[in-house]
Amino acid sequence: MKLWMGERDQLIEQTLAFVQGVAAAKPARAVAAAGPPRAEPVKAVGQARPAEPSKSAAIAVMGPAPMASERAEIARRVANFKAQQQKFQRAREADYDAIFSKARATPGNLIRS
Repeated sequence: MKLWMGERDQLIEQTLAFVQGVAAAKPARAVAAAGPPRAEPVKAVGQARPAEPSKSAAIAVMGPAPMASERAEIARRVANFKAQQQKFQRAREADYDAIFSKARATPGNLIRS
């Protein structure tokens, strides 16, 4: 069971290293467009793993902005959903009142004293 966890961790590390390499190479390509970029060799699965990357390194690569924009999008969708549900509730209540006021006003339902 721990085997897949190790493979997952290696994949995450390789992906993080790739992203950092692309991010570091991006400004260099704009300045020196003389030749094609060199690809780094991919580590073999059996090689020793480097130290665990810190969470701050992952945040530096991705940045806090995606999380904030996702939260804002979720908050906006929740607010729209709540507004739509309240609109439906008001419509149901209005229909209920209209139907039962007509039913109560029929001659058979009048209160006799």
